[in-house]
Parts: sequence; C-alpha cells; structure tokens
Amino acid sequence: MQDPSEPNKIFDPQRQRQNRQRRMTMLQRQADSDFLGDLMADDIIARLDVVTRSFSKALIIGNCSDTLLDWLKERSIEAAIIDMVPVPAPVHRPNMLPHLICKEWDEIPDLSFQPDLIIMIGVLDAANDVPGLLVQLRRTLRPDGLLLAEFFGVGSLPLLKRAMLVADGDMPRPHIHPQIDVRSGGDLLSRAGFAMPVADIDMLSVRYRSVRQLMRDIRSFGGGYALTNKIVRYSKGQWALLNDYIASQADGDDRATESFALVSLSGWAPSPDQPKPAKRGSATMSLASQLGKKPD
Repeated sequence: MQDPSEPNKIFDPQRQRQNRQRRMTMLQRQADSDFLGDLMADDIIARLDVVTRSFSKALIIGNCSDTLLDWLKERSIEAAIIDMVPVPAPVHRPNMLPHLICKEWDEIPDLSFQPDLIIMIGVLDAANDVPGLLVQLRRTLRPDGLLLAEFFGVGSLPLLKRAMLVADGDMPRPHIHPQIDVRSGGDLLSRAGFAMPVADIDMLSVRYRSVRQLMRDIRSFGGGYALTNKIVRYSKGQWALLNDYIASQADGDDRATESFALVSLSGWAPSPDQPKPAKRGSATMSLASQLGKKPD
C-alpha cells in the first residue's frame, strides 16, 4: 500500500518490478520472446544510423535487444543498462559496463561516467514523474548528447480495451495505464530543456488468434498491471467474455488485429556548439521573391 506521506503515484514500483522480473524469466526461457521490445530497438538503430556524429558511452534504460548491444559493440561504444531487476550479463561483449538497478523509473542511480547517448525503450511512460525524469536525463547527458526514447502511446491496444469494457460489464475498472500522445511527448522534451526536440509516431498492427497470445507479448515486453489501484481479478465468466469478444473480431484466418502506437522522442542536451535558429527578421531574401511572386 502506498505511504500516505508520499505524493500520489500512478504506478506501484513493486508491481513494476514483478512485471520486469517476469519479463526476464520469459527471456531466459526464450531469448527472442520480447517481440515488441526488439522492434523498438530496431527502430532506434535505424534512427542512429542516420546520425552523423559518433558516440563513446551509452546508457540503456529499460528493454534492450542483442541486436542493439551488437550495434553498439561494433562501433566501440561502451554501454550500461539500467533496469528495476538484475539483467543477465551479456556474453562476448567487452564494451558492457556494470549494470545498474533503479528503485523506480523516476530515479536514475549515480553513474561512474557521463553518457553522450541515452536510449530508453518501453519505460518512459511508466514513470510517475515523466517531466522530472526527462530533466534528470537531460542533466545526465553530456552537452550535445542525444536522448532517444520509444514507448507505446495514445492509440495503443484499442482491441484489448474494448474487450475489457465488455468483460467489465456495468463495473468498468482501469486496466491499462494512462498513455502519452505524440504531441505531449514533444512538449515534454521542450519543457525539460532539450534542444532540437522531435516527436513522431508509427502505427503497428499485429494479428492474434487469442487474448492469451496478446497478453504473452505484453508480458514479454515487461508490461502488465502496475497501477496503485487495488487489483480485481477477472472471474472465469469474465475471461470467457474477453476471449469471446476477441474471437468475434477475427476475420477469415481466425485472427483479430491489435494496434500499437509507437511514439518516438529524440532531443539533444544543449551545447554552445549546436546550430542555433536565425534571429527573427535576420533574413536577407524575401519568401515572395523566392516563390516568384510580388509582395502586396
């Protein structure tokens, strides 16, 4: 139960740790089970491939794939991982720094180095104080360091949400934590003091035969119920309603489509060497002349 002296929190850190530990157990049973996290890591790599500057030390917070670790190793970038539970030590990666454990996603532990690259996969939206965490990340970065964060935002899991409303009947309850939309993500970066903030969104559609398969992907990703509200378990009858609704949305191949809104944020720690926008009114040529039009 939450300490009354603490400010109100959305998430229960103990439940979050349990979800993270379940994810680690699933990964140990099947190394490639985190389909959603691996997809985010691949997208991060694609974004890094078009960045022209080089990096020396990276901090990875949350999910991390072997592909991402190999990408960093190939470029001689030292990397440390922060998670809420112990992370199995990667093999044959001499660039790995000691792993760190945080009590909550809002609290970045003390580092023995200053990263010039922070990668946050799947957990920014799981912080109780997102603006405060972004300020911490900006201060943690070296000047002109880069933050890349990805998570599932507003628009994710519409099929599961509808199914849960059906299963809840006349007593709807919160099951999925509040989600951040892409516009708010960009505003949060700006408020936290990041330079050149960028926020964008991609929609991912995944087809499932059952709610069990969908839940498995969510749990392998590290998701699951982590709100501070009291957990109310579904009865067998409610699980039947949930499954029946998913089945009713299936098409000819007995699969129903679920959607995930992949929100990507990027921003740079301010530095005097960064390009600055020109001052208002400093242009030496009018837009009208470039368009071949005479100004009124």
